[in-house]
Amino acid sequence: MGLSPAQGNVSSSPAAAAADDWGVTFVCPPAAAGSNTSLLLHDSVVADLPLSPVGALVTFVNCSRVAIVDSAFERLSAAGAAASAHGAVMVVGSNITETLYLLGTNCSRVHGASGFACVLAASMITQQQDSAAVIIRDSRFINNSVSAALIRNRLRVECIEGTTTTSLASGGYGALLVYGVRRVTVHSSQFGFNRGACGGAVSLIGGGDASSLVSSGAALTLVAGGTLSLVNGDVSSLISGSGLSSLLSGGSGSAGGKMDMDVQGTSAFNNTANNGAVFFVGAQATLTATFTASTMVNNTAWPWGGVFYLAARATLALALHDGSQMNDNDARWGGVVYMAPGSTLSTWSLDSGSSVSRNRVYFNGAVIYMSAESALGTWSLDGGSSVNGNSAYSGSSVVNGNGAYGGSGLGGDGGVVRFG
Repeated sequence: MGLSPAQGNVSSSPAAAAADDWGVTFVCPPAAAGSNTSLLLHDSVVADLPLSPVGALVTFVNCSRVAIVDSAFERLSAAGAAASAHGAVMVVGSNITETLYLLGTNCSRVHGASGFACVLAASMITQQQDSAAVIIRDSRFINNSVSAALIRNRLRVECIEGTTTTSLASGGYGALLVYGVRRVTVHSSQFGFNRGACGGAVSLIGGGDASSLVSSGAALTLVAGGTLSLVNGDVSSLISGSGLSSLLSGGSGSAGGKMDMDVQGTSAFNNTANNGAVFFVGAQATLTATFTASTMVNNTAWPWGGVFYLAARATLALALHDGSQMNDNDARWGGVVYMAPGSTLSTWSLDSGSSVSRNRVYFNGAVIYMSAESALGTWSLDGGSSVNGNSAYSGSSVVNGNGAYGGSGLGGDGGVVRFG
């Protein structure tokens, strides 16, 4: 295992750059064909430090498997008036073909970060690998904030969709950003009081096709709904993202990647963002999300998507099981789901006492807001599940009738679904 200073200069003077460069970079050596390289960070604490303008405080490069176990990243903040301050952890490289584990990990009170706050997980492989996964268990992401997009040297991580209307118009992501990873599993974890312009808690970006990921030895441009650009630079200067960091899916002409997310026994509460208080799903990404015995409550998006924001041409299949709740969330449009132009909510099923209730919007779509050319597939409720008490303060709805479907209540909500 090699240890090296983070790469990338903040000054033309090597001495000045070194003075601004702190933290540690783990570089896994090239693996033999058919083998992999693994790294374990166990029982470690990174606390009470300034965030670095050069790179994440802890960076893993080209490791096929990384495990961060019983570790904490706490009370980290930008130093002074730094133009850009990277987040806490970055896991990146072309060899991420297996798994990133966050087990018993705590990320809390990371403030003033640019682009991301806690973790960046970005696979630079040219095709999305079915074996690549992020597994989060017994972990907490509490009270983290991103103050701006990360724009430094040749590196850009910014959200450009709908980020100009509120005090969160800085363009950064939230606690967790994942790019180019097929499977994301979250067990018994908490996401609370996180702030970012896109995806206050979690941003999930599907990988583009091979043409949008060119080669290593290049810097990255991460722009929501835009194209992944690779220009002259060093791959080790990649940034970490707020939460799990990631690249974005390709723009026009690039196919977004497919992702599966399994959330069990997990809560997300009091998160805030412009676009998707809890989850931001990148342009052209296809996400299948399953929630079991989990709660997404009291989250606020101003303006769009109290729980989910689907970027242009994104597709979401959503299932709530075993009493899962998406309740008491707020937005201007889309109390639970906001669908940007061309996006699709292919299926939404609730069973076993799950609920979507008391969500509020100021304008339209107390549960779902559909923009032009968006599509809504099947919606099923069963086993005592309910959609009740949702309200649109000043808008109207296309669907707000009383009745029952599948033995579950579908109440008169004053704006369950709104078509823009």
